[in-house]
Amino acid sequence: MRVAVTYLLLSMLAPALSGSPLPAAGGQAVSAELQAWAKGLAPDRHLVLQVVEMLEVDGVNRLGRLRVEATGETNRFAMLPEGTVQYRGGYTDIRYVPVGARMLAFIQRDEEKKITRVYHLVDDLAQQIRLNQSSRLEQVKRGETTLLTVSSGQTEFAANNDTVIWKGTEKGTLNDLQAGQEVKINFQPKSKGANLCSEIWLGTASIDRAIEQTRTNYVRYLTLRGLPAQVGATTRNTLEITLYAGADSSLRTQFKEGSLICIAAADERLRTYGQGVDRVAANVEKVELSKNSLGEEIVKLTCQARVMLEGFRPGRSVRAWAEGWPVHELPREERLYPWDLFNLPDIGGLPKEPMLTLPFALPIPRQ
Repeated sequence: MRVAVTYLLLSMLAPALSGSPLPAAGGQAVSAELQAWAKGLAPDRHLVLQVVEMLEVDGVNRLGRLRVEATGETNRFAMLPEGTVQYRGGYTDIRYVPVGARMLAFIQRDEEKKITRVYHLVDDLAQQIRLNQSSRLEQVKRGETTLLTVSSGQTEFAANNDTVIWKGTEKGTLNDLQAGQEVKINFQPKSKGANLCSEIWLGTASIDRAIEQTRTNYVRYLTLRGLPAQVGATTRNTLEITLYAGADSSLRTQFKEGSLICIAAADERLRTYGQGVDRVAANVEKVELSKNSLGEEIVKLTCQARVMLEGFRPGRSVRAWAEGWPVHELPREERLYPWDLFNLPDIGGLPKEPMLTLPFALPIPRQ
């Protein structure tokens, strides 16, 4: 069977930036803008930036395996509890990243180098949006093999019938690719031949659609599972929690002073034990807003819990639901039960939950 092919010649449009509009390929160094992004995300950490291909993804445990594009080395990885993912234009959960996706990984190596610990994953599209960069189709050549030649570095890309093309709010075809169009692309790296474009977006309307679709899906995901947060100081039945980055502002703003929220203990993979029954009601006494070095909003809540759980310890992770959000029980495969703890994979540097650390209620001492 013959496969429809289109040859494309791209020139890059990056009016405000001098870096390469498409992320570094084939082991090239990432741009200064991306290095500054990594430093802004975690100024207190020494993050290493590597372009990787996703080989395996375990969305429930936030684990997987990746291949480093520069060296071909394959490593197991674990998302840090505060780790975030940007795919198809916005923040999302790692379970929505397909195998074969090409990502830029912000990596924090563990001391023994048993596994790669990932602080942030971002795809090509999200990078191009952040850096305000795009490409222009200079030439469209149709044949048995679709080649896209990028003027910056003369990198070749391929597109075929498996390539998803977005035109406005609808799916397009290879015939919609015309010279002079502005495009953004996600692609899968290939060891031989041209890299294959997995998705191509034509024009700003298609980009806006991708961003909104990703945002809507992630809002629905977090509303069901709760916003992940880290426990800070605790005193008697008062605890401070700081929401992890990545949640949409429409969700963060629902955590208001005087509101009644729900909190459930979670492990380092952000799995709850049984949120339908072991969640705890808490009154929000104070909401503190600040910004990190990238201008992203940080939300810190001071709460008065009705009951303190063993899992509410400084440095641990929890899930939080704003007032009025439904709290449903998750499928068995997503819940963390005591007997799961015997077989948790070693993710290097992140402590396993001890058997005694269960979400059992502890009595609040009285004066």
